Amino acid sequence: MTDGLRDLGYAPDVVTVYRTVAHDLAPEVVEAWRAGAVDAVVLTSGSVAREVARQLGPRDDVAAVAIGDPTARAARAVGLRLDAVADRPTDAALAAALTTVLTAPRVAPAGAGDGPTHGTTPGGDPS
Repeated sequence: MTDGLRDLGYAPDVVTVYRTVAHDLAPEVVEAWRAGAVDAVVLTSGSVAREVARQLGPRDDVAAVAIGDPTARAARAVGLRLDAVADRPTDAALAAALTTVLTAPRVAPAGAGDGPTHGTTPGGDPS
């Protein structure tokens, strides 16, 4: 964008006001994920979704809830399956979506082998 503005005769000043920095997860978190000891993951941004996919990978037996549609799109783009998307991008709506998912009866997805996964909640996405 800066080059494009310069090409148009502007002299843009570049100011970084926000930068996402990824951190490696603690080994015990990774081990718990691999061992199937995690019930749910809450995705609060596209960058969080990308890091979950990069560091942990998808799991069909872990409930996944996104805070909103942009985060849901990012999660799907990296192969994560979602059980629900919060109605609004607020803590309360995210907590409500997670509670609904975790209290819903578990069902196996079509074509799945042994092992239950969380079902879709109203407004959720079984993708």
